Amino acid sequence: MPVLDGLQVCRTLRRESDMLVLMLTARSTEDDLLVGLELGADDYLTKPYSPRELMARVRTLLRRSGRGAPVPAGTGPRRIGPIEIDRAAHQVTVDGVPVACTRGEFAILAAMAEQPNRVFTRTQLLHHTQGIDRSSTERTIDVHVMNLRRKIERDPQCPAWLLTVFGVGYKLTSDAAAGR
Repeated sequence: MPVLDGLQVCRTLRRESDMLVLMLTARSTEDDLLVGLELGADDYLTKPYSPRELMARVRTLLRRSGRGAPVPAGTGPRRIGPIEIDRAAHQVTVDGVPVACTRGEFAILAAMAEQPNRVFTRTQLLHHTQGIDRSSTERTIDVHVMNLRRKIERDPQCPAWLLTVFGVGYKLTSDAAAGR
């Protein structure tokens, strides 16, 4: 940037506004990232970057801030076998019985319900749950999935709906033969 550097801009924006700040920079060391986040950046992306990742991060920031597009009217609950996910009500039911889910668990289940049978990597699911929360790891997804299985599966040790695709990730199957 010709006059101010990104850190100075971020510092000024934070002092004068609550606007969302995503730093897009060539500075890629951990110290640079920590300074950017400490100054108030909501996210930090280093060059080179994928335009798809940039857009995903923007959508995540908007969603987490409540500034994103609302749940479209007429978008009803998604049903996968006995599992029903209602994004508008932020509610999950299994066989009509409400299931308490954490924000992360709900985000994973809702993302998977939008595309049943699609295999999601842990990284993709992590972006649905936390966005850029650097303290989370891909193993966080494993814990969420384990907890979800306890809540939605009849036999969590032998899941019928929330399946592991070894070496890839997880999927929510809509296969009626899954055995409910």
